[in-house]
Amino acid sequence: MFDLGEDRGTRYITMEYVPGEDLKNVLRMMGPMSVGKAVLIARQVTSKTKMAIQACGNSSTASPPVESPKTFTLSKAWRGTSSNRGEESMLIKRVLWIGLSLLAFLQIGFGQVIKTPQADIEFIGLKNWTAQKLYEDISKANPDKPFHACMSDLKDRLGFAGAYVSMDFSQKRPYVLVAVVEPQFASRIRYKALPGDARPAVARWSVLAEMLKSHADEFSAANQLYGFFVNKSDFDLSRFFDDESILLVKQIWENLSRMNSEEDKKLAFATVDQDGDSKNRILALTVLGNFLDSDSTWRVVVDSFRDQNEIVAQTATGVLANMVDLKYKNKTVDWSSAAPALRALLDGTNTFAFIPTVKILTATKVSPKLAGPLLKEGGSLLIDFLNAERRSEKDLAHGLLVQLAGKDLGTDSAKWAAWIKSL
Repeated sequence: MFDLGEDRGTRYITMEYVPGEDLKNVLRMMGPMSVGKAVLIARQVTSKTKMAIQACGNSSTASPPVESPKTFTLSKAWRGTSSNRGEESMLIKRVLWIGLSLLAFLQIGFGQVIKTPQADIEFIGLKNWTAQKLYEDISKANPDKPFHACMSDLKDRLGFAGAYVSMDFSQKRPYVLVAVVEPQFASRIRYKALPGDARPAVARWSVLAEMLKSHADEFSAANQLYGFFVNKSDFDLSRFFDDESILLVKQIWENLSRMNSEEDKKLAFATVDQDGDSKNRILALTVLGNFLDSDSTWRVVVDSFRDQNEIVAQTATGVLANMVDLKYKNKTVDWSSAAPALRALLDGTNTFAFIPTVKILTATKVSPKLAGPLLKEGGSLLIDFLNAERRSEKDLAHGLLVQLAGKDLGTDSAKWAAWIKSL
C-alpha cells in the first residue's frame, strides 16, 4: 500500500498490484493442502469478504461478484505464511480485483480511458503508444494471462522504464489508474546507488528486527499506519486487522516508539545510506518515522523512494504517506539539497512513488526556486496527470505546479507546458 488518506470527505487507498497465483494453480504445483492450511485460507476469505464489500462503498453500492475458489488470487508473499495479512488494501486487491481485471479490456474501441461495465481504466504517460496497442502487444506476448497479471511485462518485455497500477473502489464507479514511463524516457530513471556490504546489526533494534523477520506483513502495515498511531488516539485498528494482528501491530508500535534517541537517528541515517542489507534499510526507515521534526529526515526518506529494492522504496513511502495529513500538515521542508533525487522521482523513477512525491512536495511548500531544477526540460508526467480525466489526479498535479510557479495558470496544460519550457 502506497498511500492511505482522505480527499474531500472520501477515503481512498493507493496500491500496487502484486502478481500471484490462483488456488487452482497452487494445488497443481504443490499438491493437496493440509487441513490446517485449507481452513486458514477459507477463514481468511470468508471473514474478510464483508470488510471488502464495505470498503467498496456504502450499502447503495453494488456488491462485487462472488468468485469460485479457483479464481481467488494468492500473492506469492502470502501463500507461504500462516499469518493474516490483515491489510485492507490487500483485501480489496484480492477480493474485488478478480473479475474486474479479467473483463477490463475485453471491449471494442480502446482509448486512453477505457470504460467497462465494472470500472474506468485510465492510462497516464502514454506518448507513442495507445491503450489499444499496449493491450494488443502484451496480450500477444502473454496469450494465457489476464492483462492485470502482466504489468511487470511492461518493463520486462516491452522495455517500459516504469509502470504501476493503482485502484480506487471508494466510489460507485471503480477507477483504475495505469501510470507509465515509455522506453524512450529510460534515461530519466535514476535509481539511488546500492550500498555496499551489510553493516553490523543494531543491537538495540533487535526486537524490531525479529518482528520484521517473523511478521513481515504486520510490520509493513504498522509502518504505513504509524502516523495514525502517533497522532490519533482513537484510531480504530479493527478496521484493518483481526485481534491477533492488532496485538502484533501494537507491539511493533510500542517498540518503535522507544527508538527515539539521537543515536537511533544517526544509526538510521547511516544504515539507509551505507547498508547493503535491504532488511536493515527497511528497519532504519521505519525508525526514522520518529524524527520527522527534522528536515534532514524528510530528505533522507524521500531519497529512499528511489531505492532499487522496491520493498525498501515502498517502506519509505509508507513512512511519510500519512504524515502530511496529520501532525506535519503545516510543515515546511527545505528541499534544496534533495533536488536531484526529487527530479528523478518526478520523472518517473519507481513510478509508484510519483503520487506520494507530488503530494509531499506540495504539502511541505517546496520553494518556487526549485522549479528549474525539478522541471526544466522535463515535467511531462506532471503535465500528463494534469490532463487526467479524474479530478483528484488533476488537482494533484495542479497543486504542485501552482506551488512551484508561485502563481496559478489554471488547468490548461498547454499554458503549464509553455511555462515549464520557459524555465
